[in-house]
Amino acid sequence: MNNENLTKYELHQEKKREQSAEGRRTRTWKKMRHLAIWLIVLVILGGIVWLVNSSFAKRSVDGQLPLSSKAKDILKPKADDWIIGDVATAKLILTEYSDFECPACATYHPLTKKLLAEFPDQIAFVYRHYPLPFHLYAKKASIVAEAAGRQGKFWEMTDSLFKEQTRWSKSPKAEAIFNDLALKIGLDLDRFQIDLKDPALSARVERDLAEAKILDVTYTPSFYLGTNLIDNPRSYDEFKSLIQKALSQ
Repeated sequence: MNNENLTKYELHQEKKREQSAEGRRTRTWKKMRHLAIWLIVLVILGGIVWLVNSSFAKRSVDGQLPLSSKAKDILKPKADDWIIGDVATAKLILTEYSDFECPACATYHPLTKKLLAEFPDQIAFVYRHYPLPFHLYAKKASIVAEAAGRQGKFWEMTDSLFKEQTRWSKSPKAEAIFNDLALKIGLDLDRFQIDLKDPALSARVERDLAEAKILDVTYTPSFYLGTNLIDNPRSYDEFKSLIQKALSQ
């Protein structure tokens, strides 16, 4: 009887040991699973940190982003670009991709004019179209400016479009307002109307758009100092400081 009881006791103890071992294996597996999850999380976070650091590493101390060599030719001024200043003698070329219906572009417009007045011989300014697709009249406004350019008044129309932006951009009668602006800057309205229908003007705008996409322009205004895309300055003084630093290099 005692031997039988001892055997049962031993069997019971063995079963307890097996259960204890199984419990340890389960706990160990859970710990390993948690460790694996944390390792995956750390690898992902490490990758994110590396990408962020790589992005910032590409920036120079003045906040400029270097452009790929493949796209640099796009920023070379073309014969039919709208330019203020002499690109042949200017020390610095400032290129803007802009949208006439963009409120931020309207805000920056007087800043660029002020810069050009302050550095007339050192900066050449190149204006390029980038009408955003969600702006109803943006592309039409670019064509309006191009049509005015055929009568030698691109810059006058540019000033008018930005000055009157809130008027025409929110109006169902935008085209009538464009005609009014054309008359106010002294355009021949009949010729203006004919030029607006010329597909070459639309093609001219589309070329700027296509090249901007190669440059990976995604917002307006986008400014390039030479071949470097810059972070948009928050004030005129900050803009001026960037210009002065670029000129001193």
